[in-house]
Amino acid sequence: MDQLPVDAQDLDAGLTGASISLDHWDEHLHNRFRNNEQSYSRVRLAVNSCHEAGILVTLSVCATREFTTPENLRQYYDLAKAWGAAFIKILEPRQTGRFQDKEVTLGQEQIELLMNFYLQSYTHKQYNHHPLVLYPGFDHRRAGCLGAGNRYLYIDSKGEIHACPFCHGSVGNALHMSLDEATQRLKEKGCTAYGPYTAG
Repeated sequence: MDQLPVDAQDLDAGLTGASISLDHWDEHLHNRFRNNEQSYSRVRLAVNSCHEAGILVTLSVCATREFTTPENLRQYYDLAKAWGAAFIKILEPRQTGRFQDKEVTLGQEQIELLMNFYLQSYTHKQYNHHPLVLYPGFDHRRAGCLGAGNRYLYIDSKGEIHACPFCHGSVGNALHMSLDEATQRLKEKGCTAYGPYTAG
């Protein structure tokens, strides 16, 4: 794949941003995580394509136990800045997809590390020109779930509507249900992707 063009019709339809998964700042480790030797280079091409089309880029990382260290967070953040990303999104691993039935939940110390990194990204002058950090786990533990129709919802490739990418359980299909009805059902059902957090 030499290029990842953005269709002009997407722009005409109002597309303004794209979230692209980059699971490690290290090319080899990202490719190993994705089990694809070309994945990292394709992410880079996708980012460039979005920039050329005037689309804001979010780099999304699943912060696994192995990834969640001060060095990896700093390196990832610096790379996102160098690539011109507007945001980075930090997602905690959950027992779904490739992690089904595996113990992947982060420990308290790693959650503390992500919390502190998130806060520092907004308060330290050294990060004034870095991308904004989106960390749903922080908001969920302090203000409740922002998914489940509160601020966003998740529609999978089949059109099924879920509370968020991690809290699966369709409330209906986007092709046959109005957004208002789906939002109401999601609010009634709620989201359980993130557990409680207690500051140490």
